[in-house]
Amino acid sequence: MDDAAHLRRSRRRYTPELKRRAVRRYEEIIEETGAPWGVFSQVAREYGVAPSSLRTWVRDAGTGRSPQRTSVDARVRHIVELERVIQDLDEASRVLKRLRRLC
Repeated sequence: MDDAAHLRRSRRRYTPELKRRAVRRYEEIIEETGAPWGVFSQVAREYGVAPSSLRTWVRDAGTGRSPQRTSVDARVRHIVELERVIQDLDEASRVLKRLRRLC
């Protein structure tokens, strides 16, 4: 029985303060970037916790900023930003083609 208990995976306990700081950091990044992609992984790495733990803490905090709730607005902003980048790249491509013809 002692061997079985020894082999069982022990659960890590995190302080409430660490959880609050990690959730706060997650919210800050969401506010800064407007996009939830990769934020759980990024913050989890910063604090040395599992992304699934952070996901649970964000959900439990009830901030209303989970990816499911913010994803529509964030995705729309992200798509608009990407469309601008595409337009800029298309313009740069046209300029380069014109320059290539001149050389």
